[in-house]
Amino acid sequence: MIREKIISSSKIKHLEDLKEKLSIDLNEMNGKFETAMKHLNNKSESEKQKLQNSIESQIKSLENKHKDEVEDLQFRLDKMTNEQAEREKYFKKEKEDLQVHITKLQNND
Repeated sequence: MIREKIISSSKIKHLEDLKEKLSIDLNEMNGKFETAMKHLNNKSESEKQKLQNSIESQIKSLENKHKDEVEDLQFRLDKMTNEQAEREKYFKKEKEDLQVHITKLQNND
């Protein structure tokens, strides 16, 4: 049971770290977008529009990727949390059953 808790905790930590990394990546991309927008002010209107469309498309793609990854991480985290709760419930029941059995054995003596 302790081993399972350690494994579960490790998995949860990994998912939380990955979620944090994705958040940092998104912030970096937003910073790059802002920098790119500053450079756009020096370009012609046509070039600005092309570059802006490209950047917006890249950002939208990254946002969708990160959104999907965060949703996947949340799903996996929820699943592991539920599995852990089920294991704890199972072991609690097993413990109670063993205690009842031990009590019966002691009463038979």
